[in-house]
Amino acid sequence: MSNEVTALCRPVRLTPAQKAVLMCLADRCDDSGLAWPSVPGISEWTCLQRTAVIEALKALDGLGLVSIERSRGRNNRCRIAVDKLKTYPQKSDNHSAKRTRPANGLVRETDHTRPGNGLVPVRQTDYTRPANGPKASISTMKASEKHQASRKRDPAPCPEDVPQALMADYLKVRVAKKAGPLTATALAGLRREASKAGISLEAAITACCEFGWQGFNADWYAQRRPLEAASTMAAHDPDSQSAVEAEGERLGLGRWSQTEQWAAYKARVRQAQRPGLGGSA
Repeated sequence: MSNEVTALCRPVRLTPAQKAVLMCLADRCDDSGLAWPSVPGISEWTCLQRTAVIEALKALDGLGLVSIERSRGRNNRCRIAVDKLKTYPQKSDNHSAKRTRPANGLVRETDHTRPGNGLVPVRQTDYTRPANGPKASISTMKASEKHQASRKRDPAPCPEDVPQALMADYLKVRVAKKAGPLTATALAGLRREASKAGISLEAAITACCEFGWQGFNADWYAQRRPLEAASTMAAHDPDSQSAVEAEGERLGLGRWSQTEQWAAYKARVRQAQRPGLGGSA
């Protein structure tokens, strides 16, 4: 290893592969720059593949930094062009940390907005961000304010047909479900579904509190309270299947079985409802 040749190779500007191969040759050469490492040896030293090593040697040869003397039966002899390295482009020095004025000189005035008395103007504090925090994005703040404004909706007043205590319990359920405020539109939807299920708004809100629902759906209520839903539907449509089956259960005939035709089952229910046969008028 030649310290002189290594010092000349270190600042040379090359590709990473070329620089690694050149430093490997400098590590193996004598003071004249002569080295004869094998390609596998260079691969082991540089952690480069065989093809990359060969391409880097060809590039260094083309640049005139290394001359290769090929021979049979032994490793090729590589000679680093020491004179060429002295004039080859090198890495530029880093001037970012250098002083721009003499060590004991005055500070150079570059701020043209500085007042004539020489005092540095005090920068006003930015109250929209912490002292050491990043600068807040105005667009992000505006988007956040718009999003918050869209979520601020006036809640609907308590309906007259619903007790205030029940409405307070229902609002607690909605808060737990993160459903947001109960608006007039949402309240109208509750009333519509309650009418569809054939119950009052108070009964619908009571069911929401019992089952932990943030809203009311007539189908959900029919699945949870099948007998009650069937009886309420019977009052609105006595010829529906659920109404006839509910009446059949009340009269002791049971629900409709698939083994019996629907028309026959319905006829038995209607006949049992007639006076004088154990049914009701």
